[in-house]
Amino acid sequence: MCIHTEAALVPSVQPTTGFLAALQFADSFFPSGLYTLSHGLESFVQAGLAAGDIEPLLADYLAHVVGPGDAVAVAHAHRRALAGDLPGIAEVDQHLFAMKLTRETREASCRIGRKLLSTASVIRSDPTVTAYARAVERGEYPGTSAVTLGLVTQRAGIGEREAMLIELYTFSTSFLGAAMRLMRFDHLESQRILVRLAPCFQQVIEANVGRALEEMRAFAPMIDVMAMAHERAEVRLFVS
Repeated sequence: MCIHTEAALVPSVQPTTGFLAALQFADSFFPSGLYTLSHGLESFVQAGLAAGDIEPLLADYLAHVVGPGDAVAVAHAHRRALAGDLPGIAEVDQHLFAMKLTRETREASCRIGRKLLSTASVIRSDPTVTAYARAVERGEYPGTSAVTLGLVTQRAGIGEREAMLIELYTFSTSFLGAAMRLMRFDHLESQRILVRLAPCFQQVIEANVGRALEEMRAFAPMIDVMAMAHERAEVRLFVS
């Protein structure tokens, strides 16, 4: 995967710095808490609906949920962060929060987002990130993960499309990590899937990078049903 950050950098940030920041935010070593989520996959497995190839299911998530929903929020938050527009970032945040239908999905997004904000505030001295983190701590804004990612990536010198790619990539690695714990599925196959999905990542970004905030959506009824079922499951390994 090639990440080109030169085109949309903050002027004071060197390309190498932006690239390293992209690696850091996309790394599973980053303490976001994504490893605690299955994104509804646990319910698919319990219902016997994920016994075979999970690659088409992951592609559906990217095309119908993460791409037109979270990735669009990343892009809009990124643009507003570039302008230093905190009320604008908050608008995107509240819009995305309201769009998430299931309780676990909303709560997980906010938990991950707040962790990302708090970590970014510690490792980087940035007044915009700090101000938004404090507002989220006060309960003024939800602090959804995608909006937080758009904010912190822009302030770290990462371009808009690259920020969207981080959203898609980290979702995919989190999903595949859950699959390895829930199914007979290994690391090698996970890496093969990531390679095969590279064109999908690019297609999803191009299809959604220009989408208006009012057009942000997520439509995948079965995924929502499985997320709702997970809330009531008697045995759960993951928090979503």
